[in-house]
Amino acid sequence: MSELYAEEVGAVLARWSVALQQNPRDVGPIVATLSPGLMATPLQPRAEVRLRNDPSLQVWRGRFAAELTLRREGQDGRPRDRGDS
Repeated sequence: MSELYAEEVGAVLARWSVALQQNPRDVGPIVATLSPGLMATPLQPRAEVRLRNDPSLQVWRGRFAAELTLRREGQDGRPRDRGDS
C-alpha cells in the first residue's frame, strides 16, 4: 500500500517540478493539488532562540504561531500569484 502512495506522491511532485521549471512564479499546479479546506500557520517563526553558535554549527529553535491563519489561496482568500502577470 505504501508503494502506491509513494508513486502517487512522486507523480504529483513531478508535475510540480515541471510547472515550476517552466515558470517559477506559477504556483497554480501546487494550489490545484491542495485541499480546498487547507488551513496552516506561516512558516516564519514568531521567535527564535539560539541553542548553539559554533563556527561549524549553528542551531536555532523556532517558535511558531498556533493559530491557523493561512488558507489554500492565501490570507486574503485570493489565489496566490499564478504567473499571469
